[in-house]
Amino acid sequence: MNEWRYRYAGVDIASSLELPEWATFATAPTAHAADVVIRQRDPIPSTDCAAYALAADKAALTFSLPKIGRYWIHRGCEIGLAPYGAVAASDLRLFLLGSAWGALSYQRGWFPLHASVVQIGAGVVAFCAPVGGGKSSLAAWLVKQGYPLFSDDLCRLDVTSDQLPRVWRAAPRLKLWQDALLALNWQDQPLTRDQLRLDKFHLAYAAENSVETLPLRALYVLNWGELSVQRLTGLDAVQSVIEAATYRPEFVEVLGQTALYWECVIKLAGQIPIFRLQRPRDWAAMPTVGERLIEHVGG
Repeated sequence: MNEWRYRYAGVDIASSLELPEWATFATAPTAHAADVVIRQRDPIPSTDCAAYALAADKAALTFSLPKIGRYWIHRGCEIGLAPYGAVAASDLRLFLLGSAWGALSYQRGWFPLHASVVQIGAGVVAFCAPVGGGKSSLAAWLVKQGYPLFSDDLCRLDVTSDQLPRVWRAAPRLKLWQDALLALNWQDQPLTRDQLRLDKFHLAYAAENSVETLPLRALYVLNWGELSVQRLTGLDAVQSVIEAATYRPEFVEVLGQTALYWECVIKLAGQIPIFRLQRPRDWAAMPTVGERLIEHVGG
């Protein structure tokens, strides 16, 4: 059986299927045991799953997706997946590297941050927002100005030490709506259409360095409106981060980690500044927004 090895989010991974999205994290074959194992199992008849299903106990979390497959995540060290009939490999990987990896992150006690993260100076800045909130678009504008992308969508955030929280570099690709591509003049770039949304595309990004982790300097919760930046503190900061940056809240609940998750966010809010960045829903305003942000960060 073929095996591909990767070094991702601080752990060594052995996978029975190749993961092109993690190509920059590929490592040479090694004899030592992997921290995480990914195994693809035999196909399951598609009639076995007619609706989304989610279940968990102390050892494992399982979810099933109609027309895609079934995923098992076990004790933070193993992911198994079985397609429902003939499913495109890219569709299987979409939920493997998203939902399944997020579940494994919770099982390992990590904080899976749902954000776009850009390097500014010697650290990184994170942008969080609900779906459609423009976090990837803002990150893309900064990337075009020369600020390196560190992560988009899902990454590991460590808040367990007494030092500044640290973000682990994630797969180098941006997920952008068609209007953002047009505004950035990136429509001629090599793009992959999102499997779920026809007017959204994935743009591979060539990382400029291979550093694994950088300190988080600040977190911005994005809202639409007249341009302003407001410091959030106390319960307002904690609730804003939970609402904007929680990856798969149903996983937190079904794994019984709600109290632990709140503790993690409270600690984060005590370690770094959290701001609400409000800006117009208009690409013509992006240069003004971006310049205001860079000045605010001090980059």
